[in-house]
Amino acid sequence: CGFGSQKKFALEQATGDWVLSLDADERITENAKQEILKKVSEAKFDGFYFRRNNFILGKFIADAKPANLRLFKRSRAVFSPSLVHESVILTGRAGVIKEPIEHFSRNMADVASCLKSVNHYSSLSAQSLYLRGRRLNCFTAPLYIVGYPCYIFIRFAVVGGFFTGRTGFVLLFMRMLEGFLNYLKLWEIQNKK
Repeated sequence: CGFGSQKKFALEQATGDWVLSLDADERITENAKQEILKKVSEAKFDGFYFRRNNFILGKFIADAKPANLRLFKRSRAVFSPSLVHESVILTGRAGVIKEPIEHFSRNMADVASCLKSVNHYSSLSAQSLYLRGRRLNCFTAPLYIVGYPCYIFIRFAVVGGFFTGRTGFVLLFMRMLEGFLNYLKLWEIQNKK
């Protein structure tokens, strides 16, 4: 049972018109609460994207763009069934909440915890890719195993990630490593079958 199916179950139990989906290690600030109440009352959108401020190695690192659809009308959304990195599938228009979600993952307290988390989530991601039918061959394996971490590096550079200092560099390295391991583990899974 993946995170997507757990959130799907939780959504089925919800009774309010609007749902705010937060993980156990996330919270919203008072400013975010006020912005949410204002935007929901305006009734222009069916859902809202948030940025996340990730607390890693004792410092907040902000996501470059609002990438997480977390607030939505219950009647207009479903969760993807993914094992990991589940997402909300919205029918309707989405806006943006400017105030971020604060993410306090215990998996990011120190480098050893980061590596343990990368290993865990890359295994789940590889399994999810395999179950969705993704396969690598002699042409696509190098492209994904090497190319995907390069894509993560370029995306980091384009959004100005180098200005986040040493902590941002550690986060970049961990994301690149996770991207590398996602596809290396996918290759391993498919070759065991």
